[in-house]
Amino acid sequence: MIRIKYALLVTLLAGAMALLSGCAPTFPQQITDRVDKDITFDDLTKNIDAYKGKWVMFAGVIADLRNEKDGGSSIEIVQKSADSDGRPLETDRTGGRFIAVSKQFLDPAIHARGREITVVGEVEGVTVKPLGETSYQYPLITVEALHLWEPARSPRFGISLGIGVFHSH
Repeated sequence: MIRIKYALLVTLLAGAMALLSGCAPTFPQQITDRVDKDITFDDLTKNIDAYKGKWVMFAGVIADLRNEKDGGSSIEIVQKSADSDGRPLETDRTGGRFIAVSKQFLDPAIHARGREITVVGEVEGVTVKPLGETSYQYPLITVEALHLWEPARSPRFGISLGIGVFHSH
């Protein structure tokens, strides 16, 4: 009887630890405390200069990555709304694009087009660059921290029926 209770207790503790480890914050609190949570992406794009120097957190999908001569990188991001963890929502709705400027080299094989990303940083200003046949105003965010999200995996279900013999070597 004691062994059953002990086994149950160990199983419950292991399960609780697994759940709690999955709840770890995306960014350290000392970084997120600096973010002005009242600034929406829509607010920023309407008046970028008004928010210069403010810290923001925006999420989206990487559209392009450029590594610069100075060793830093610029990530063009298609903005998306985020869930409570900061992960971009699966939606086609966007407020536009922004450029996250990192002082570090970012590998284009890792920070690849289509990857979901969340960025925390300071509003630096605006830059105008071509987007297709038009000129586009990109808000510039100096990266303090970024988080690449693991690709979502769809659950796999399968049913196997049959009679046979399994051999292992």
